[in-house]
Amino acid sequence: MTRFARRSVVALAAAVLLVTAAPTAHAGLGEDVMFFEVYGGIYNPELDVLDSSATYGLRLGSTIGTRLAVSGTLGYFETDGRISAPVVTGPIELNAWLADATMAYLFMPDSRFATLALGGGVGWAFADLDGELTTDELRITFKNFEQNSFTLHLVGVAAFSLSERIYLKPALRWRWYEARDDNEFDLEYTSALGNH
Repeated sequence: MTRFARRSVVALAAAVLLVTAAPTAHAGLGEDVMFFEVYGGIYNPELDVLDSSATYGLRLGSTIGTRLAVSGTLGYFETDGRISAPVVTGPIELNAWLADATMAYLFMPDSRFATLALGGGVGWAFADLDGELTTDELRITFKNFEQNSFTLHLVGVAAFSLSERIYLKPALRWRWYEARDDNEFDLEYTSALGNH
């Protein structure tokens, strides 16, 4: 079983546990309510040399009144690619932990079936880069080369109630990396299973 397959099984088991362990209560998020989410999706780096890959993580948050929500997210993705420049070529691998703090405005917060939200926030990417680059005369191997960066993000969300406490939340997150000189923006498409 590959590492990705093992992690997918763990994420699925956590999602099933989240659904089966959820107590029943009122419908809708309501006022000053804590929520927990497990998510997965696709991370699409703008860097041309990297491929899109699976991303997953956890999110914990709370509503503030009925119109605002704050959350903290810890996510992970790993991807690979190939540099094919005229002077240098070779494979590279990137793995990154993403920590985000988000504030969002909730539209239709009292709806029993769907809530829309727009938000943004700050974060930090803890990234390690591995690779082996070659030229006509030289081979350079690097491991755990840190590419950490401050980030900003915008997010659009639609949350759909599956039961009184469980919801499905597809989201699109646009992330800017301060440490990059070009190709500074990545996209992350996710779906979260949440409990409030």
